[in-house]
Amino acid sequence: RPWPVVSWMETYSSAASPYFCAAITFSLMPLDVTLCPCSSTASSIGGSTVSRSQSKPPMAAARAVTPSSAAAAYRLGFTVLLLTPAALGAKKTRRELFSLKARDVALCFLSGAFLAFHFYSWFESLNHTSITSSTVLVNTEVLFAAFGYLFFFHKRLKGKEIAAIAVTFGGSVVIAMADSGGGGHALYGDLLALAAAFFTAVYTLIGVREREHMSTTVYTYVLYWGSFLTLLVLNLVTGTPLLGYGAIDWAMGFCLAVFCTLLGHSVFSWCLKYLAPTYVSTAKLAEPVFASAVAFVLFGEAPGLLQTLGAAVVLWGVCLYARADRSA
Repeated sequence: RPWPVVSWMETYSSAASPYFCAAITFSLMPLDVTLCPCSSTASSIGGSTVSRSQSKPPMAAARAVTPSSAAAAYRLGFTVLLLTPAALGAKKTRRELFSLKARDVALCFLSGAFLAFHFYSWFESLNHTSITSSTVLVNTEVLFAAFGYLFFFHKRLKGKEIAAIAVTFGGSVVIAMADSGGGGHALYGDLLALAAAFFTAVYTLIGVREREHMSTTVYTYVLYWGSFLTLLVLNLVTGTPLLGYGAIDWAMGFCLAVFCTLLGHSVFSWCLKYLAPTYVSTAKLAEPVFASAVAFVLFGEAPGLLQTLGAAVVLWGVCLYARADRSA
């Protein structure tokens, strides 16, 4: 049962614990892209034949098994189901949940909506661009979070932080240049990944405000409900069916719920009470390294020279920002 993990984290408030949890959790997050049932990853695991064309980006060569919005709905549906015993089982948590103000519920639902848009955009990007490019670009979230922290939390950016932002976006441009050779599909996938980065930054910044007075369990439970309902509406509006897919897609949705949401996003939400959102976002930046390694080992998707160079520049830029932010 995954929910005791969140309850265990609630009992820790030492200075070392948030940094340890943020650092250890990113090792699970590459499962976001390698288990995503809307990418060719799912096709490979499911046993179907994947034909990778030399003229198309790796993800575009194998079309989706499950639509992006349906895959994300599976993930959040399982998440809500698994978290319900923790949210309603304990008297203290239940009392907090039913005493929430309307403003807090609205903000949590709004945060969940942005998380839903993040999942949809990111999952869809995997159908058009490579795992490496999508993962690195979505992790430019730290830059959007930095600007949000500046304007909404009145944090001042130092010269070193601005320089780090410029370096990171320079790396993103290099990645886009590498994908331009793969046609419009790759560039479209890159834009979707950048949109996903913006959405998750907004979700993170709202979490900073709400986690000041809400427990992790209650905050994540309400926002996951908001995310799940948003995805249901999205599927309804677009006419995307939620049934009729293979058992492997449901299994992957369950694994994403456990390993990447409850043991990933929930841990980061817990950290928001103790760490700046820029640091929490930065902790995720080790994910591209793991995601690229998993993609290479399991699917033979080797990044090109420009992609590798761009990824290195992006990681260098966010590391520069992290150092500047922590020295403030």
